[in-house]
Amino acid sequence: MCKLILVYLAGSERAKRTSADGMRLKEEQSVATEKAGLAVNKKGLTLKELLQQTSHHNAKVHRDALIGIKDLFIRYPEEQRLHKYTAIEKLRERIGDDDKVVRKSLYDLFKVVILPGCKEDYDLVKSYVSKIQEMEGELQRLKNSNEKSRHFVD
Repeated sequence: MCKLILVYLAGSERAKRTSADGMRLKEEQSVATEKAGLAVNKKGLTLKELLQQTSHHNAKVHRDALIGIKDLFIRYPEEQRLHKYTAIEKLRERIGDDDKVVRKSLYDLFKVVILPGCKEDYDLVKSYVSKIQEMEGELQRLKNSNEKSRHFVD
């Protein structure tokens, strides 16, 4: 018979209620310390961990990772803004996944969370391109004006 003890390490007050002690408790606390200040999903996993899980051999792990990424990006929009293209690059591996539910989870993640964030980037880039084109037009008018004034001087 095997006994499994799970300890959520965000607060040491909860660790006292478990039977984990000594080296086991120190290992668990070090994991929690490493994640301090990082964005984590409801299960305490970082984006890096979730993206790694999308390559796991088990379809259920894929689904859970995709749901976790969706949760993390919704809870931490700044994390999505900073890392959405890294996530897209990694998640493209799942597009042809054999499991229909994994493909559906991926579709939902892109439709609800990732692509709307990319649209904001697209709109921003579009406005920058428009401003650059305006500035190029103004620069061209100034050059033409300058050339015309030189012809009068000569």
